[in-house]
Amino acid sequence: MRVRARRGAFGVFVGAKSVELLKELIPKAAVMAYLVNPSNPTVEFYTKEATRAASGLGIQIRVLNASTEGDLDEAFSSLAGLGATGLVVLGEPFFESKRDKIVALATRHAIPTIYGFREYVTAGGLMSYGASLPDSYRRGGIYVGRI
Repeated sequence: MRVRARRGAFGVFVGAKSVELLKELIPKAAVMAYLVNPSNPTVEFYTKEATRAASGLGIQIRVLNASTEGDLDEAFSSLAGLGATGLVVLGEPFFESKRDKIVALATRHAIPTIYGFREYVTAGGLMSYGASLPDSYRRGGIYVGRI
């Protein structure tokens, strides 16, 4: 199953595409974890699309909630008990502020992980799929200049 983008839903599409890419990396995966920050108002949309994409690929999604540093430790500790063979971490302000910790936890728990920003990969993460932060900032400046 190939996930197709829908107009106006790029962020949601990124979560679904991340699940698809991780499945390509781990073809025998039956369960994947999906790390979300429950305080983020967009989490419901991301989770719904990722679950739909996973279902089409024959994968179950286990949602892990983390909105504090302690929650991150608990979420990663629960991975083995869930039977998750992969993890999706999307770009999110709280996760971005804890990037090094998240990459270290994924490495310590030996869980293949896809992240929402390239910066996680430069910090040692496995792979990413998403928008370029520097490019987004540059384009923002261009648009402000035009206004």
